[in-house]
This record gives sequence, structure tokens and C-alpha cells, in this order.
Amino acid sequence: YKSTDAGATWQLMGLPDSHHIARIVIHPTNPDVVYVAALGHLFSRNEERGVFRTRDGGKTWDKVLYVDDGTGAVDLVINRRTPNTLFAAMYEKHRMPWQLVLGGPGTGIYRTDDGGTKWQKLAGGLPTGTLGRIGLDIHQKNPNILYAVVENVNLRPASMGAAMDACQAGNAAAAGRGAGGRGRGGAARIGNEIYRTDDGGRTWRKVNPD
Repeated sequence: YKSTDAGATWQLMGLPDSHHIARIVIHPTNPDVVYVAALGHLFSRNEERGVFRTRDGGKTWDKVLYVDDGTGAVDLVINRRTPNTLFAAMYEKHRMPWQLVLGGPGTGIYRTDDGGTKWQKLAGGLPTGTLGRIGLDIHQKNPNILYAVVENVNLRPASMGAAMDACQAGNAAAAGRGAGGRGRGGAARIGNEIYRTDDGGRTWRKVNPD
């Protein structure tokens, strides 16, 4: 929805089948350019998900970042100094009446430098395997610095020892319900991690202890 009178009235601008909008980002100098991070349906697959862009104030939309019909965009940040650069977090998850699968190979962080036409999946230093939800933030005074909160749902290796953060506590509570937070045999997951980049996403390092 869009308002041009400070919220007194609103007009539907499209994307009705996206169901869940995670973030809306407006270009800092051209308000006709808007990006939408659409998560999509929660309980079923659908194609109206990913990152959408409008260049005409919402009259028309282009789907500029799409992984598959089970992966949606869960976060989106823009470099306000060079607004053609954006970072998106894609999130693969499957919610069913009897189980919540918290992640999959479609999850990842993407960067564009041309306003969303082309995207590159970032890798260097980020965890691989099965990842869940990712939250992003960018340091606007130095936009080469970004932080990512990564839900690492890979099995926790014995070398890491035991942990009891919020993710692990949730896993323990859900173990008897067949939730997706546990591995086969009730094995614990690694849990939530924080990563930082100082070079615009080319390389990342974990900044929280195990």
C-alpha cells in the first residue's frame, strides 16, 4: 500500500500474493524507486516471493531476485551513499501443520551494484550447508561494514561443546513435537551466529563466541 497524504488514505499498489512483506526500502533520492522483500506464503510454495523493484512509484513491479518457490526475501538493506548497492537475505523454509523446517540450501546473502538487475550470492567466510533466517544491517557512515545474524541450523559438532542460547532452548522445548529445530535423533543445531564484513560482503568473519 502507498500513501501520498502522510497516511490519511492508502492505495493498493500490488503484490497481493506475496502474503508476507519483510522489508520495504525506498531509494533515498528517487522515491519512485522502491524495493520490496517478499517472504511469500508461509504454508505453501508460491512464485510471488523474492525481491521486487518498481521504478514508477508502484504502478508496475519487476521480480529482480528469485531463488525458487520455497525461498523468500526476509531482509533488505540499501547503501544510502551509493543506492544502487543493496544486500538481500533470502530464506528457505517450509512450514507444515506438523513440522517447521527452519532452513535449506536456498538461504543466503546477495549483493547488487546496479540497482537490482544483477545479484551475486556472497560466500567468503559465511557458513555453508543448511541455514535458516538471516537478519542484516548496514553501517551507513561506512557502508562497507555490514552485520548478519545467521540462524545456523547445521548439526552442532562435538568440538563446539554444549550451548543454551535462545535457539537451543527453543529446540529443546520443541524436541517432543517433531519440530524442525532438531536433527535426527534429537541432535542439537549450531544456533544463532553473528558475522561481520568490512569490505562490502566479499569476506566475513564470525564475531560472537561459540
